Amino acid sequence: MKKQHHTLKKYIEKDTKEANPLKVEATLEVLQQKIKLNFQVIGNRKAYVINSKLENEEKIERKDELWKSTCFELFIANSLSEEYYEINISPFGEWNIYHLNAYKVGFKEFREVSKPIIKMTKENYKYRLSFEIEFNQRIFNNEGLSFNLATIILDKNNLRHFYSICPRKTADFHNRISWNTKN
Repeated sequence: MKKQHHTLKKYIEKDTKEANPLKVEATLEVLQQKIKLNFQVIGNRKAYVINSKLENEEKIERKDELWKSTCFELFIANSLSEEYYEINISPFGEWNIYHLNAYKVGFKEFREVSKPIIKMTKENYKYRLSFEIEFNQRIFNNEGLSFNLATIILDKNNLRHFYSICPRKTADFHNRISWNTKN
């Protein structure tokens, strides 16, 4: 799949105004057995919980429930199959990948991957996170991929802000109606 760039749109809650709105951009590239992700958060991040750099690359570890804090996500599948994968990446060096048999069914950690490469950089009003992982076998057919790039950003008041390619009324990143099917 050719590299695709998306500006993620925010799910807007009723009667909420943000003092410091953020812009979130994401890039996805699928190469044979490898997935490369890049996320960029642009704006004043002082009111948000976003780590600015990875202290120790050796501390990269798997962890569950990353969505409870700031988390960058990819949902990806072959469009003719109900099964899909969910990748979660925390700006604190934690990550995980799950395989699901169908919409929120058969959720289990997927282990047939390499240890990922996670890098973070910060400059003025830009924060970048890159993530690269290789599957032990080819899982995706580059034609007919469907996916959703998504981000949850926790603010310092413990409120989560949701972004994705095509937001709907509720933040359900698993729902394929809001996924991208163009390659």
